[in-house]
Amino acid sequence: MATLQCRKDRYRGVTVNPQDLPDVDSGSFEKILQDSLREWIKEGKRGVWIGVPLDKTHFIPELVKQHFDFHHAKPGMVMMNRWLPEEEENKLPLDANTTVGVGGFVLTDDNKLLVIKERYLPKPVWKLPGGMVDHGEEFSAGVMREVLSLFSSFLSNTRIV
Repeated sequence: MATLQCRKDRYRGVTVNPQDLPDVDSGSFEKILQDSLREWIKEGKRGVWIGVPLDKTHFIPELVKQHFDFHHAKPGMVMMNRWLPEEEENKLPLDANTTVGVGGFVLTDDNKLLVIKERYLPKPVWKLPGGMVDHGEEFSAGVMREVLSLFSSFLSNTRIV
């Protein structure tokens, strides 16, 4: 079983760089892509990014057939991606733009600071709860959403100061 050469990232995703796409015909690429997707799903990978150079654009119909979408283009290549977990909302970032993150400083009634353990770094790191603000969302709403998604079972009387 041949699979695509890829780079794994700390978010449990993979990237296939344009120069790493094989020099094969569309039929052979279809089989390699299907085998790769099966393997990545079995490994629990989440996001897949594939850079397609101009000389391999004949692969695009197969990528679209396998539910890849266009993300962005730049001279000489197009980047396509796919979110693999069907039971989860797609968390891949939108096209290049400014992304804003928020963090919440949460104190309990007895003045204990609530923190979370970062799950995507190789070394354990503790941090304030937070995440990305959704497009069009107010910062305060983003903070509350992120904090409550992590601590709703522990918190009552939550407010922003």
